[in-house]
Amino acid sequence: NTRKRVPLAIGKIYLNKENKMTEEVKTINFNGTEHNVEDLSDKAKYFISQLNDLQLQGQQTRARLDQIEVASRGFTELLGQELEKPEEGEVV
Repeated sequence: NTRKRVPLAIGKIYLNKENKMTEEVKTINFNGTEHNVEDLSDKAKYFISQLNDLQLQGQQTRARLDQIEVASRGFTELLGQELEKPEEGEVV
């Protein structure tokens, strides 16, 4: 497959001055071609929904991994501090 993969981009929801939701026309850009989401088949809309969910899961997983790595470094540092403490009764 030599086609260049282009990220999926979908329209956004906005609040107007009256704080009511307004929505621009939802379009996706797929492989360089704009598609109006309303004109797509239900199957294509389902695939888009799945891709959006997967992107969100990826972001959440990356954030969770960052949290795990930071916590692991913190506990490693705490362990080092604990092991460097003299034991009770030990003469320093």
